[in-house]
Amino acid sequence: MRPIEISSSDCSFINGVFSADEKGGPMPSIELKSIDRIAPSDRLLISADKLLKAGQKLSEKTIRLLGKYRTAYIPTINFSYEEVEKLNLYYDDAQLDALLIKEVQKRKTRFFELRNRLCEKMKSVYIPFSETDSCFAAKGKKKQITLDRLLDNNPGPLYQPDIDAGSEQIVSSYDLTFIADIVKVLYKEIEHLEFLGPEKPQQKNTIQRLTLSSVRLHSMYENTRLSSVGTSLPWHVVDCAVYFLIAMTNINKKRIVQGFPLSLERFDPEKSLDKGLRFQYRPGMILDATIGILLHAIGYCQSTVHQIHSTKPIFTQSDSTAPVKINILQRNTYVVKNLVRNRRDISSISKMICSLQYDFPDGTGFPPLNENKHLHEFVRLFQIIDFYDEMTNPSALNVPYSRMDVIDYMIKHSGSYNHVFGEFKKQPQFDAGLVQEFLNILAPFHLGEKVYLFPGGKRNNPVFVGRVYTYLNSYIPLISILRDARLNKEYKFGQLIFDISKSEALYVQNGKIVKREIKEWIRTLEIFDVKINAGQIGEYKDLLFGKDRVLSRRLREKK
Repeated sequence: MRPIEISSSDCSFINGVFSADEKGGPMPSIELKSIDRIAPSDRLLISADKLLKAGQKLSEKTIRLLGKYRTAYIPTINFSYEEVEKLNLYYDDAQLDALLIKEVQKRKTRFFELRNRLCEKMKSVYIPFSETDSCFAAKGKKKQITLDRLLDNNPGPLYQPDIDAGSEQIVSSYDLTFIADIVKVLYKEIEHLEFLGPEKPQQKNTIQRLTLSSVRLHSMYENTRLSSVGTSLPWHVVDCAVYFLIAMTNINKKRIVQGFPLSLERFDPEKSLDKGLRFQYRPGMILDATIGILLHAIGYCQSTVHQIHSTKPIFTQSDSTAPVKINILQRNTYVVKNLVRNRRDISSISKMICSLQYDFPDGTGFPPLNENKHLHEFVRLFQIIDFYDEMTNPSALNVPYSRMDVIDYMIKHSGSYNHVFGEFKKQPQFDAGLVQEFLNILAPFHLGEKVYLFPGGKRNNPVFVGRVYTYLNSYIPLISILRDARLNKEYKFGQLIFDISKSEALYVQNGKIVKREIKEWIRTLEIFDVKINAGQIGEYKDLLFGKDRVLSRRLREKK
């Protein structure tokens, strides 16, 4: 089914292999669908909860359950409507179901099983809490802490014993050890592989491009009472951590080969010397940063913050209560900072991620104030990954944006990060070099995922319907065209392939390329993962993360 000249490498390590069965049978397709577009025969591609397992049919009851948790989009697997009538001539329902289940099972690799185990542990950590809980009480002392005290930048020594007691209950030393052990095993799955990048073709012994999907279930409140705890935050931190671990390990492998100097084993986030240099890092430093990412969103579980975050985190200018709610949401960073401040079992690198998570290079973001701090590249890479994950698969109730749109947005708003001590210098929102490093390991779509191709700048009707065929040396996939809407013509999977990055059409017969054509209009095609685009990233206005801060105001005043 795959032409030899453009065959993809074995992706069983991370992405799973998407192929026809041994007898050349039909190939099911993956599609990100909104709840209202789910068909009775669709199945979940991945598990969402104990009651929502991978491969399960999406019945009316299942759809109502997803709607109850305010889950707007989910990845599904099925045979496309164009194929169902043809397939019924050769396969009965039981055989088709077996093929779908088989494709779902292919994604149960060791790597993804470890990821699932990590998420199960993080679910036990990301449980809403309040300062009024009994765990916030130091042994042998009268309880001093009061509700929302963790939202203060510096609660003071009077409350610190109670905060430390609560911190140990929320994230115990046992939890940290368990989390660290899984992260180490995940690292071992990739540490023997060679780095991947445009300068190095993808092979079996290289790190494979990474596609992550997770179903985000949101917490439910009945007025002010929490009725059900969601999984959106645990999945968000786990997916960000896995993206970071793969990307940073890939970067490190390149730098080892290129002979970059080794960063100091003793990490000092306040050290100002040599901050403009690039280093290779010991594995322990990368693992510590990954653990920091897993802990960074605990502040959203504080009861006052969590209710706003889970019910209405999208605000409009006309919402009179928006400024107060935004301020509370922004102060979630103080919560995690206060909880980890005195922990000796949490490294300084992990604490750095928790403290500087939303200090963007351009001076935007939210507390603590960015006073011309140098941002370590661990923080800058995390911000890129966090933005991509939140925009494409929200942990809050935001509109999800098309994956290629979000990538274009990041590229457009990136540039060279050149920090200067002693003066305020305009910086980009994202570090361009690290954006490219992230894209070097990213596969935005699953192999076999159904996508729609629109002419540049026009998003009314798709001109082509296709499936992701494979990835070569770019994050832009090769698309197997299924239907040409202009000519009302259909193609079999693997018969006509578009390489959008090269503006090339490949015609394939019997697994071999028989014809290549350069068509400049192919380069203008835009890929979308849903037929009706959920939102326009160009119109994106983030009232929460994009509030102006001290550095931004000073930069404007200097113009």
